[in-house]
Amino acid sequence: MRIVIVEDEQPARDKLRAALLCAAPVAQIVAELSGVAETIAWLSRNPKPDLMFLDIQLSDGLCFEILRGAPVRFPVIFARLR
Repeated sequence: MRIVIVEDEQPARDKLRAALLCAAPVAQIVAELSGVAETIAWLSRNPKPDLMFLDIQLSDGLCFEILRGAPVRFPVIFARLR
């Protein structure tokens, strides 16, 4: 399973990565992104993931801008970690 994490705070990203790899050791985290623009650019240049974990409030806007700016045809889990 190819997973993308979109979270702008490093400690929260680390926590989510650790939990995911503990729960699904064979999962492949293909990208860890921190903002709206970066995520839209990544999605336009790379194969689509199987799953995305998405923080709602990012440093450069709300995650809903990603959903408007890139075709998202895969499951998205909204995550709020602190």
